[in-house]
Amino acid sequence: MNGQNFKIETEWLNKPLDQKTLVNISEFAKDLAKKDGGLKSLSTSQLRKFFGEMKRIQIDFEKKKNEIPKLSVLLAYAVGRDKNKFGKNETKIFKFYNALKDALNSLIDNPKKEEFDRLVNIVEAIVAYHKYYGGK
Repeated sequence: MNGQNFKIETEWLNKPLDQKTLVNISEFAKDLAKKDGGLKSLSTSQLRKFFGEMKRIQIDFEKKKNEIPKLSVLLAYAVGRDKNKFGKNETKIFKFYNALKDALNSLIDNPKKEEFDRLVNIVEAIVAYHKYYGGK
């Protein structure tokens, strides 16, 4: 798996991250941070806005777990904005959305605190590596 075809596997939500998974996350974040093939890099503000919403849900999970579907909506909105602005079918935010959609959908159907916490940790690693690789 490389940064281009990265996908958060739903089974990652059931176990601690291993070294191979962290390398894959790092490569994905590196891909998101660079501008290539006419695609602008994913902005730090786009990532931070999404991550902030995840943390808000995580803080009071039992009361706010019904807001998990909103995360998919936020990403879909960002994808639509970039698509309209840049006229591209695939943008970096679209890659980010595709990487997360299966994991998010599994939590929408059956929200579990431990699994959501692991997804937050994965996205936190993406945010950190994105910044490390020069994400703007």
